[in-house]
Amino acid sequence: DLDVSLEQINTLAVSSEPMRIQATGKFMKDAQFKLNSSLPLSGTSLKHNYTLNLGPMKFTSLNPLISRLSKIDLAEGTIQSIIYKGSMGKFKHTGSITPVYNDMKLTITDSDNDKKWFSSGVANLLIRNNNKTSKTGTSEPFNFSYARPLNKDHSDLLTGGLFNGLAIALLPSLAYKAIALPEN
Repeated sequence: DLDVSLEQINTLAVSSEPMRIQATGKFMKDAQFKLNSSLPLSGTSLKHNYTLNLGPMKFTSLNPLISRLSKIDLAEGTIQSIIYKGSMGKFKHTGSITPVYNDMKLTITDSDNDKKWFSSGVANLLIRNNNKTSKTGTSEPFNFSYARPLNKDHSDLLTGGLFNGLAIALLPSLAYKAIALPEN
């Protein structure tokens, strides 16, 4: 399911109004998502701004995406919500992610997709099983920044920033620094 609304679609190079995109639907056949985006079509600053809301969903619903990119399966846990707010220029994606989740557990697998018991146990000790909260009990946002390599396209800028934000939110700072994506 996907509902999309586009406003200010304009081919005039002199248009000062950005194109606006609003989309709602199902993410990974499980979670509700809502996207609001502003895309300038002309001018000196062509920054694309967005807000993306996801949730609620089970962590296991992300496995078709995560497992293909890594040797990690999400085994347990629930995401109440994930809120991204970001801005993308030509080469840099910056923003914040505010996750609300609990009881996350993962499994690390080998090339035959068999569970690596020791690695999985250590990984579950390192990750944040529940979202980080402030003294008042609210979920804390995490800032992220991703600079795309010159040989990559705009989709790398988008996905690199989103994955970087998720890694910052789920991993303690020392573990994140060990696997960090490029940042400028």
